[in-house]
Formats: sequence, structure tokens, C-alpha cells
Amino acid sequence: RGPSLMKIKIRLAYCLTLLLLLCTVSGCTKAARAARAVSEGDREFAAGRYERAEILYKQALQRSVPESEAVPDVYLKLGRVYHSQGRWLEAARYLNLGLQQRTNDIPSKAILGESLFFGGLSSIAFQVSVELLQVQPGHPGAMVVLVDSAGAESTDLEKATFILRDQPEAAKKAVAYLTAQGILRLRARDLDSGEKDY
Repeated sequence: RGPSLMKIKIRLAYCLTLLLLLCTVSGCTKAARAARAVSEGDREFAAGRYERAEILYKQALQRSVPESEAVPDVYLKLGRVYHSQGRWLEAARYLNLGLQQRTNDIPSKAILGESLFFGGLSSIAFQVSVELLQVQPGHPGAMVVLVDSAGAESTDLEKATFILRDQPEAAKKAVAYLTAQGILRLRARDLDSGEKDY
């Protein structure tokens, strides 16, 4: 006589439980695969293999649920990949997506400003730089992007002048400040002062 129906059910339940446990332990879950893709993407990015990093970060996004805590960080990482490749508008898009939830990420805000400026969106880059310098006065990249992205209107140049003048004394000794000040004076047609700042 064969095994009873009850024994078959117990064995089946045991096998399913074991299979579920093995999948969890071996990293078969989508979250584990997404985390592995991010980790591999980080290694590829550090090695300068941006195309491969892009693929891995996109795989991580596909494997993550939209509500996942990791998604904004992956957006920021993808934005950095595009920034490194000179794909300015794509960089700005993903950096902006990530910064919607990671609002205090100063390095990503600075990269966003650069990406917007190089992507031809100077007025938005100007605003991002203004906001960044309010949060972190003396940020070197933000000072330069602020001046570079200031519109030709005198109000933008005046605002940039005021913001630069308001930077901490330590920042005023930095190369980035002197460069920004020189650019600002050259744009205001003050060639003698601009030349001295350079």
C-alpha cells in the first residue's frame, strides 16, 4: 500500500517551505537581486565603465518596487553616470527624481546645477545654485555655476554679485570664489578687476 494522502500533503508542504527558504537565503528575491545590481553598478562606475553601470542601475530599478527606500539613491547614481558621460539632460532628469526624496544631498544638487547649465537650462541652473549656496555657503561648484548661469539681465548679475559678496570669508580665499568673482566682473565689463581676480 502507498503513502497516505496526509503524508503526501506534509511532504509537499515541507518541500515548498524548504524551497521558499532556499530562495530567500540564496538571494532569489527581487530586492536581493536589485541590491546586487546596485553593488555591481557601483563597482563598474568606480572603474569608469559607465555603460555597464547604467545597465546595472536600470536593472536595479526594474527589480525594485517604486516605494522602495533604495529607488531615490539609484536615481541619483544613474544621474551621476549620465553626468560622467556628458549626457546632461538625462543626468538632470534622474538627479531631480532622486532629489525629490533625498533633499539634503548636497553633492547631487551641485551635479544637478552643472548638468542643467551644460544642458542649456541656465535659468534653472542659476536657481539651483542660489538654493545650494543658501544651504551650504561657500560651495565651490555652486559659486562658479551661479556666475556662469546668471542671465545677461542686470538683475541676475546683481543677485549673483550680492550672493558672492555674502559668502563666508574662508570661501573668499578659495580658487572657485576668485574664479567666480573674475567671471562676474568680466561679464559686468570690469576688465581690470576681472583680470586681477584671475
